[in-house]
Order: sequence, then C-alpha cells, then structure tokens
Amino acid sequence: MKYIKIALFLGCVLAVDVFLIMQIQKSYADWYISKSEFSVRPIFNHSIGSISTFDLQNDGADEFIARVPEKSATPGFYEIKIFHPFSPTNVNLNFFLHMEISVNYVSSNPVDINNDGNLDIPFLGVKDSRIFFECRNMTGNIIHSIEMEELSWPIPQGRLEQAILAIDDMDGDGTKEVVWRFSARFSGLPRGYACHDPETGKKKWEFLSAASPFKSKILDINRDGKKELVFSLNAPHNGITYKDTDDDTSYIGVINSSGIIQWMKKAGGFYTDIYFDVGDINGDGKYELVTGRSCHRAIDPDPGEIKIYDLLSGEELNKFVIGDVSFSRLFLTNMNDTSAPEIVVGDSGGFIRIFDKDLKIINEVKTGSVVKLLGVDGFTPESPLIFAFNHFSKYTIFDKELKRLFYFKIDSDLAYSDPITSVSYRGEKFFIINADRPYLISKNISSLSKYRALLFSNFSLFMLIIFSFNLLVFLFLRERKKRRKSPTGQTDLLASNEWTEMALDLAHRMKTPLTGILWESEKLKSSLEKIKDQSPATTQLKEIPDAILADINELKLMNRFLMRFLQPQKFNTRDVELNDLITGVVNKYARFLEGKIDFVCHLDAHIPPLELDEDQVREALSNIIENAIDAMPEGGKIEISTNLTHAKRGNNTQQEVMIQITDNGPGIPEDNINDIFNPYYTTKKEGFGIGLTITRKIIEGHGGRIYVESSEEVGTKFAIYIPGKVQK
Repeated sequence: MKYIKIALFLGCVLAVDVFLIMQIQKSYADWYISKSEFSVRPIFNHSIGSISTFDLQNDGADEFIARVPEKSATPGFYEIKIFHPFSPTNVNLNFFLHMEISVNYVSSNPVDINNDGNLDIPFLGVKDSRIFFECRNMTGNIIHSIEMEELSWPIPQGRLEQAILAIDDMDGDGTKEVVWRFSARFSGLPRGYACHDPETGKKKWEFLSAASPFKSKILDINRDGKKELVFSLNAPHNGITYKDTDDDTSYIGVINSSGIIQWMKKAGGFYTDIYFDVGDINGDGKYELVTGRSCHRAIDPDPGEIKIYDLLSGEELNKFVIGDVSFSRLFLTNMNDTSAPEIVVGDSGGFIRIFDKDLKIINEVKTGSVVKLLGVDGFTPESPLIFAFNHFSKYTIFDKELKRLFYFKIDSDLAYSDPITSVSYRGEKFFIINADRPYLISKNISSLSKYRALLFSNFSLFMLIIFSFNLLVFLFLRERKKRRKSPTGQTDLLASNEWTEMALDLAHRMKTPLTGILWESEKLKSSLEKIKDQSPATTQLKEIPDAILADINELKLMNRFLMRFLQPQKFNTRDVELNDLITGVVNKYARFLEGKIDFVCHLDAHIPPLELDEDQVREALSNIIENAIDAMPEGGKIEISTNLTHAKRGNNTQQEVMIQITDNGPGIPEDNINDIFNPYYTTKKEGFGIGLTITRKIIEGHGGRIYVESSEEVGTKFAIYIPGKVQK
C-alpha cells in the first residue's frame, strides 16, 4: 500500500508538470508565430466591401480608398472614403474624400481617363434599365456623365450586378474604353461583358452568355498593342440557355479587342467556378492560362482539376486531377528563383500545394480545414509570402517553404473578393487584409515590442506557475518529512486523497489573486482608453491590458479544468428519463447546426427510469457529441440510439441500458484509439484533452462502462452501458 501511495503521488505531480510543460511549449510557439514576426491592427471600425490603394498626393504614402457597404442610416446608398491607413487609432481619421453613392452605381479604381494628369473616380450605374457612366474628381464633383448605348438584351427591372473591369486603350487607337461585366443573376439574361466609349457612350462590342461572368483579366496576349479579355463563366444552374452556352456549364475563354470570341471551352458542370491566373509558365516567351476548378455540387461533384492552356490558341497542355476536392484561388509566382513561375493553390481538403510547370507537386502543407488563398506577395521580392484563410476565422501567413510564420483570428469569417492589398508608406511595405474590417499587417522590426509581448504572454504565466507548483511540492514534502516519521525512521508519504485535497486547495486559492488581477487590468484598460495621446509608445501601452486580460481568462479556464479533473465525483442522483435527457442534449446542438450536422435518434421507448446524476450524465454525452462535431468541420451525421439489454450477475439478472453515439467523421487512427481517455491527450490545437477523461469518470462513477470503436474514413462509435435494476 505504501508504494501504491508513492506511485499515485508521483504520478499526480508528473501529470501536472507534463501538462504545464506542454502549455509552456504551446504558448511559446503561439508567441513566436503570432507576435515575433508581424503585427496586426484594425484601421477602420466598419466592414468594407472593396478596397484599393493609390498615392494620390505623390508623397510616397498611399491613400486608402474604401467602399463601405450600404448603411441602414441611409438606405439605398453606400459610402466612398479616402484616408491614410496609417492613423494610430480608429478615430479622427483624416478623410480626403467622403461621399455617398447610390447602390445602383459601382465605382472603380481612380484613373486619368482623359490624359490630363489628374486622377478621377469612374462610376457605372443602371437606373430605369438605362446604363450611365460618370467620373468624379477628388473633391467628389461630377466632371463627366453620359448615358451608354443599351445592350442587345433588355435589362430587367431591379438592380443589375455590374462591375468595371478596366478603363484602358483596348484597340490601340490611343483612346480609352470602358470594359465591364454584368449579370441579372436569377432573372436570367443579360449576362456577359461589354465595351463602351466613355466619351460618347457608344457601344463598341458586347458578349452575352447564359453562364455568369466570374473571373477576368485584361492583357495584351500576343503583344501587338491591343488588349484581350481572358474570362471564366460560372454555372449558377438557373435553366438559362443562349446561343451556344447554358448555365449548367462553366466556361473559360478569350475575347479579342474587337469583341470576337478568340476561343472558348467548357470547364465544368453546374455549380462550378473556375479560378485562373496567367503567366509564362513554360519560359517560352508566350502566355499560358492556368485554371483551377471548384465545385459546390453535393451530388456527383466534379473532381478538383488544374489545367494549363496555351492562352493564344486555347490548346490544353497539361492537367492535374484529384477527386473529392475543390481548388480555391490560384496564383502564379516565382517562389524558388527559377526561370518560370510556380503554381500556388489551396483546396477544400485543407492543403496548400506548390506545383511546377509540369504540374508536379514540389511542396505541400496540411492546414487542418478548408483553405483559401488570399494572395502571394512579400515585403521584399526575394521573400514571397503566402496569405491564406481557414474556416473558423484564422488568417495565416506562410513563407515560400510553406512554414507557418504568423496567424491571427477574428470574430467573423467574412472575406471579400479582394481580401488582401499591398500598401506603401515612406519606403516601407504593408498589407491590408479585408475581413470583418480592414487590418493592417506590418513587419515587426522592434525586438523590444517582441519580447514585451513574450513577457505578457501565457509563456511567462506558465513558467511562473510551474516554478511555484514544484516549489510548493518540495516545501510540502520537506514539511511532511519533519512531521511524520515512523519508529524506524522511514518517511510516511501522504495518502493520495490528502494530495488531491491539497491540489484542490491550491487551485481554489489561485482564484482570488486571479480575480484581483483581472479587476485591476480592467481598471488599467479603462484608464488608458481615456488618454488622447496617439504616439506609438502610447499605442503599444494600450495593448498591454488586452494581453493581460486574455492570459488571465485562459489561466482561469485552465484552473477550472484542473479543479474539475481533481475533485472527487459527488453524485446527486434521482430517477431520470434517459431518452428525455438525450433529446434535450441533441436539440441544443441541432438548433445551431441545422443544415450542417444531421442528428438521427433511435430511442428505445421501453427504457425505464434510471438513477442518475442528470447534470453529470448530460456533460458526459455533450463531451462525446462535441468531439464528433469538431471532427466534421465540413458537416456530417451523428446517430444516437438507446437499447435495453440484460446482463447476468451471479444468480441475478441486471438490466443495462446501452447508449450508442456514432458519427461519420474521419475516424481515429488505430495508434491513437487507446489514448483518447488519457488526461491531456488531444489532437486539437485548442483545448486541454480531459473532456473524455471526465466522461469516463462520470460513466464509471455510475457503475457503467464506456467503449469506443473507430475506422479511418468511416467514423467513430462510442458505446456506453449504464446499469439499471437488478432482477431476482
């Protein structure tokens, strides 16, 4: 018995130390990734539909052109604001221009449309089924307005979705044309592209199709001074046909400077989108078109596909196909200082891959969930960076070796079509990520700020905790050695229940100083917010309380988990209708996950009332269901069933109720199946890995048993047996 007590004591100390060391490693890694390389801060209080940057004053500092979506305060209008994105706070922004524009009009990037040396903001609008083009100067005044020649297909009543693609000299005659796209969405036609003279309003050409415009790029393909339009059309599946196109098919193609289709090919079925980029991938001096297919069709989806075409002729040169995946935006960029660019693309399987010109994978990384690439750029040309977005609101930066350098989370997974923009300020380069609001990302060059962040990170807190914990253990053992000696002089090690009581007492005592620090940090934050000084030092100082508050809240969470794990199970049992309990748990999740997770219940109506602690059994079931939900970020099915069984106990027969919880997630690897009930075992990036440990303690505390079976790519099943009444 003596050695069992020693083993229990040392096991508890070792478990706590291992847990704290793991948290120290994790907090250091989090600091290194999220604080050491880059810094991020919001530069505007509201979401922004689209952004662009220009050095409007030729002073080496880009201005920020924001198109703020329609406001409820002024229905029917959106805002355009121009300001410096380098203000240290979100208030008192210096707006160079602030105007309200009808939602029937769309704007484009500033352009010197009449070659007079001044930038103007162009607008294209549809009103009463008529098309209008106008330009405003940098004071917001209209300097040019004209009605455009109508399209061949009448515009239906209601708002037409349109966008200016370019204002450029398309045909090489020395004057600019307006190239734009349009879509009546579910109203059907018109859908397509058009080119107009912005001075006279005369239509130069149009291209109508049943499929809807999706992506486009304008460039001089054969370098003859005339511009071509490279396009992809998506397939919205509205039952529309027009000439040789239908909207059950996605297309790619090229329109020449005269509006004639140079070539067009089918690229996918309905509910497919085609992303693309253009570059000289073969190093032969000619352009190639690289496409990536995304399919959001649930039934018989098109496989993921990357293709390379000769851009001039449309000849297919190579392709790469992978099933059960959709590719997101792709980019051609020189990642490895080669003569030809590489292809960088993300996919719905969570991979970022880099392909060479022959579509061979030269590097890849698994990010954990659906990943969309936002852009490939860098603070210097020699060090390109990959900007990516994962579900669950995580923005991540990778280097060219696909090593994760930085990430940050926001409260929303909203990401617009132009989610990342580079901006220059006094010779330095920055990036703006457009999410729930615009965020400015800069290179963190101050070592002082880096290590200040480390000082106020979880790393320092956990270092302090592990030192204090082991010091207390040492002092405790020394005191016990003095006070408890047997006649033979051997030390009587404290019983394991005394150790548990001590650990719980320590956890309880920690709550009081944590709460005090929390209150003082809140007061500090409130006081700092009243300081009007906007210097960089003050700005950094104002960030300190938020870091402290985040650390304290996480420490309180860990404290609560530690208490929950160590405290003895005290059951408050009564007769409970198990089926009603399960129905209540399922309804809680089904209400918020409708359309993503299907819950199917098969509950035996003959289950008798069981003597249970209702709250603790509810927690045990919730832990299993939440693990199943976390394992299926793309959605899936969870089945829950109950059955009444009987087990022989000597001369008696005992009723048992079997609860089965089955999911069709990715399953648990065979090497890990025996570890899932162990404390601190987890495959999640967040969490402490004791949920299933607590679940097993609750089930076994009721005299029950719990088992798990799992098969990769098939799913996982938990079987719980809870004893019922004994029958003679």
